[in-house]
Amino acid sequence: ITQTAPALLSFAALGGPNDSLARLEDEIGRAFAAGTLAPGAAEARQWLMRAATTAFPEYRSESLRSVQGSSDYMVVLQSAFLRGDTSAVRASLAALRHGRRSVSPTDITFDALYGEASVISLIGDPREAANWLDPTLESLSLISAQVLADADAARAGPLVRAIVLRAELANRLGDRAAADRYAEAVVILWSDADSFLQPVVNRMRALTRGVSGSP
Repeated sequence: ITQTAPALLSFAALGGPNDSLARLEDEIGRAFAAGTLAPGAAEARQWLMRAATTAFPEYRSESLRSVQGSSDYMVVLQSAFLRGDTSAVRASLAALRHGRRSVSPTDITFDALYGEASVISLIGDPREAANWLDPTLESLSLISAQVLADADAARAGPLVRAIVLRAELANRLGDRAAADRYAEAVVILWSDADSFLQPVVNRMRALTRGVSGSP
């Protein structure tokens, strides 16, 4: 997994492309099935599930749909959403909110924050999703750049995806100023990004021109 797993996580951090994510995930899955990962099975499983939760919701991994008994709260949260268990989703979010009462917004990494806020948005609560993102997004100037400097982009990628989500939430909530501000940031950061990200950039350009659309 020394080549496949880091590549899988790097693509997952950017939310695609889906064909690359599916191919790399399948390679690891076939290695599991063949028993060739036995000495490092626990590590491979950890890489696989981290990639699955990081890629969500742009890519919805079958491994998330089938997982049982995970100790990873993000796996539990996202798999509950994919099963349609809204009660379990809300219970997980309530427990998370309670546990973070004394946690500084600057200590919450974007791979966690984006995955959580995306679930909140998907269950139909754009205001709560915006409120979930705002304390950390508004504290960016206080966050060390080193926090985002991991080689696999697993935190830097979700940062931009969180900004995309915040722009779209602002659009849904009728907050034109916030929609424009966040959308413009994405256009600046990703204007020269890979081709699979250009539809996102085009959506953000449309928001900066005041063209309303569905996220």
